[in-house]
Amino acid sequence: MSTLPQHFYTHPDFQRKIATLICVYTLEVCENEIKETNEHYVIYYENVIVCLRFHAEQSLKNIDEVAQCLQEERSPSNGTSLEGNPLRDCILAVAMLTKENKAIVVFENDYYGYLKGIAYKVHPVLGNAPDEWWNEFLDFLAGYSHPNGKLKKYQGKSALRFWLRVVLWNFLRRRPIPQAATEIVEDVAETKPGNKDLELNETVALFTDIVRDSLQTMPERDRLLLSMIYIDSLLKKDIAAVFRVHPGQIGRRESAALEKFRSELTARIEHLPRKVLHEEMLEGIADNPKEFAEALAEALKQLRNENVS
Repeated sequence: MSTLPQHFYTHPDFQRKIATLICVYTLEVCENEIKETNEHYVIYYENVIVCLRFHAEQSLKNIDEVAQCLQEERSPSNGTSLEGNPLRDCILAVAMLTKENKAIVVFENDYYGYLKGIAYKVHPVLGNAPDEWWNEFLDFLAGYSHPNGKLKKYQGKSALRFWLRVVLWNFLRRRPIPQAATEIVEDVAETKPGNKDLELNETVALFTDIVRDSLQTMPERDRLLLSMIYIDSLLKKDIAAVFRVHPGQIGRRESAALEKFRSELTARIEHLPRKVLHEEMLEGIADNPKEFAEALAEALKQLRNENVS
């Protein structure tokens, strides 16, 4: 529930604050400052409001405090690092969607190297051949050849850096390994250290959609409980207060929720096509609790972001 009345967001003082933020960040990511007379101004305005409102409701702080935290790349709720500034990210996302030339340059300067590293974790061939997928990914995000750029879904509920990590991971796993890039597979295998870790990352990557689908079948209360534990790292007493139960029940509820989740996950894996060696996947989950927890947390974050969109 919002801590601010609806009319607050249309108050002249608030509108001036939003205009200032848009001015500051469009000067960074666009050729020119975006003013109220610009045909796209309302899109920038709405995205910034959605971002501020979300973080204000989550943290119960006023708009000025929220804006300051976000600009310092800190969570207004608990002060932890956001890995970026969601306000600037909202502006950059709209600038990309509205085909601002400078925005593309800024985006590539900010994220090309980082996303290349994510691609390498999906498959080393992809990380070593970014030219095979980079322009297609930009088109997927900004909608240069189609009207539905993925960035329309981004509203600053997390930093763009984190959001892109999930989007690219899923984008690359749904496309074949580039034929031209397969020539370097053997060299990669011989020269890159930590092949076992890379294989494990690939295995976890294959699980992401299955983990997510399994979570969607669970009751909302179970998903909320797991989110509080694996994403928010809340104490049992705080979680108990939310569910209005004794703290001693939280451990039992967590075990029960995880058991439901594991059962659903196992059933889904067993029905995968034969090209996927699900027996190895099951072993990977059982033998690597850290990677299992990371895959679970990643899927929970995706679901949370979609539910608040």
